[in-house]
Amino acid sequence: MKRSPWLVFFLALLFYGFSVGSMLFKQTGMEQYVYLADSFLHGHLDLIHYSGAPYDLIHFGDKLYVPGALAPALLYMPFVALFGLKVSDVLFSVVVASINTALMYDLLGRLGGEESLSKRTWLTVLFAAGTVHWWVASIGSVWFNAQVTGVLFTLLFARETLIDKRPWLAGIWLGLAALSRPTLLFAAVFFLLYNFLRRESWRFFFLKSLPFAGTFSLALAVMLGYNFLRFGNALDFGYGYVEGSKELTALYAKYGGFNVRYMPCNLYVSLAGLPNLPGNPLPTVNEMCPDLKTPRGFKHITDFFNPLGMSIFLTTPALLYAFRARLRGSPLTLSALAAGMAVALVVWMYHTPGYVQYGYRYLLDMIVFLMILVADGMHRIGKLEIALILASVFMNFIGLYIMFKDTFKISWFDMWTETLLHLIGL
Repeated sequence: MKRSPWLVFFLALLFYGFSVGSMLFKQTGMEQYVYLADSFLHGHLDLIHYSGAPYDLIHFGDKLYVPGALAPALLYMPFVALFGLKVSDVLFSVVVASINTALMYDLLGRLGGEESLSKRTWLTVLFAAGTVHWWVASIGSVWFNAQVTGVLFTLLFARETLIDKRPWLAGIWLGLAALSRPTLLFAAVFFLLYNFLRRESWRFFFLKSLPFAGTFSLALAVMLGYNFLRFGNALDFGYGYVEGSKELTALYAKYGGFNVRYMPCNLYVSLAGLPNLPGNPLPTVNEMCPDLKTPRGFKHITDFFNPLGMSIFLTTPALLYAFRARLRGSPLTLSALAAGMAVALVVWMYHTPGYVQYGYRYLLDMIVFLMILVADGMHRIGKLEIALILASVFMNFIGLYIMFKDTFKISWFDMWTETLLHLIGL
C-alpha cells in the first residue's frame, strides 16, 4: 500500500493547523513579506503601504526595504492581490510547511534504496515534527517565512536532481531557494557533484551542467539586479542599513556580516550547545559567543533553555544517524554531505547563530541534505530508531511551546483551552 503525497499534505495541514490553533488566520506584526508582495504588485521594491515599526527593516534614503531575498514575496503576491494586506503570515507558513512535508515524503521515496513504507513514514514524521521545522512553521513572521520557503525550493531542487531529466528546472528551483535564503547558493554543490560522480563522460557532465547553470544564473542576475535597483550596488544586500537589534547592528558594523571570527560561536551553538545546566563542566553558550549577550525572551517562560540556541543533536537526536550514512561508492550521500557542509560553512560564518530561537533554526538551510544522510544511515526502523524519533518530537514540542508563548504571549495550552471553551459556547 502506498500513501499519496497529497494525503501526506492534508495530514500535515491538519497537524500544523492544530499546532497554531486560533492563531492560524492572524498576523504576527512581522508580516513584512505581505507588504513587499503588495509593493511588487504596485511596481515598487520599497514598502509603500507599511505603517508598522521599522524593526529589522532596511532604512535607505527615505525608503524602507525588506532585508534578505524576495522569493517569499513572490509566493504571497497572488494571495495579496486577492485578499489584500490582511493575509496571515502564520497561515502562509502552515501551508508551505505542509507542502514541504509532502515533498519530503516524495523525496524519501526517490532515494534509490528499498525504503519500506514504515521507514519512509517515520522519517517524514521526524522532519515534520522532530526538527525545528515544526516551531518555525508554526510561528509565521518574516524570518521564518523565508526559512520555510527556502526549504520548499530546496526540496524541489533535490527532487528534480534525482529525477535527472530536467537540469534546467533544477537550476530554477535552486535559484528560487537562493532567492529565499542566499546561503542556499552553495547547495549547487549537490547537483554538480552528484552528476560529476555519475558521469558517463565529460560530455555527459557538461550537457547536464550547462542548462542547470544557465537557469541558476538567471536567479543570480535577479538577486544582483534587485540589490542594484535598491542600493545602487549589485553586491550590497543592505544589511548594513538594517534597523534591528543594536547589538547585532553594531557587530555587523564592526566585523561584517560574515567573518571567520563568528565560527566558534556558531559551531558551538549548532553542534554542542547545552541548556543552562547547573554545574555545567563545558563552556556555556554565552562564553562561546562573547560578542552576543543573551537576548530577550524565555526569561518569562524558562531559564533552562538559552535563547541564543542549542545543539541540533539535543533537539533532534535522531540526526545522529547521519553519521552512519554510507559514503563509499554512493554519489547521492557524498553529494548530500558536500552540499550540507558547503551551506553550513557559510552559515557558521554569519554574525548571529539565529538569535531568539529554540535549538538552531539555521539547521533548515541544510535539513534536506541531512535527511538524505539520515535516511541512508537509518538502515531499519526498530525500537531504538522509533525511540529517538519520538524523543526528537518531544524536544521540538517543547520548542513549539516556548516559541509560541514568546511570539503570541499566550500559553499553547491556554490558547487551546480558550478555543475549546469558545467552541462549546462557555
